[in-house]
Amino acid sequence: MGWTAIEEMLDAEAEFSVEEEPDNTDHAGFEEPEPVEMDEDPIRHPLVARLINRSATLMKLAEDRPDNDLEEMVGGFIAVGPKIAGALGIVRPGGKLDYEFNGLVVAKLKRAIGELSRAVNAASRLKERKAELPFSIDEWVTEMLETRQEILVLMNEFRR
Repeated sequence: MGWTAIEEMLDAEAEFSVEEEPDNTDHAGFEEPEPVEMDEDPIRHPLVARLINRSATLMKLAEDRPDNDLEEMVGGFIAVGPKIAGALGIVRPGGKLDYEFNGLVVAKLKRAIGELSRAVNAASRLKERKAELPFSIDEWVTEMLETRQEILVLMNEFRR
C-alpha cells in the first residue's frame, strides 16, 4: 500500500538526525540574549491597575452576548489600560521624567483617549436603543468619562 516507502524515509531521516546541544546563536551567528526574569509584582500606575481590573469585570459581565456595539464598547475599554501602560512605560523608573519623550507620552495618551471615545460612542448607541444588558450602562459611561478626565490630567503633567 506504499507504507514501506514512508517507513524507509523515516528510517533514513532517523539515521541522519544527530543529537546536538542547542547553542545560543541564530543562523546569522548572533548570540541570543538570556531571558530576563520579570518581577512578580510589576510597578503599575494606579490608573492602569484599576483599568485592568475593571476591564476584566466588564468582560465577565458582557460575555456570551453577541452584540456589535457591546463588543466595541468592551474592546475599546479593554484597550485603554494597556495603551496608558505603554505611554507611561516611557517614564524612567522612580517616576523621573525624561523631558525629551514627553511629546511621545502625550501622543500615546491621546491614543488611549481615542479608544475610550470609541467605547463611549458604542455605549451611547447601546443606551439609545435600550439594549438589555446585565449591568447599568450609565455607570460604565460615568466610569469611562472619569477615566478620560484622569488621562487628560496625566497629559497636562507631561505637557509642562
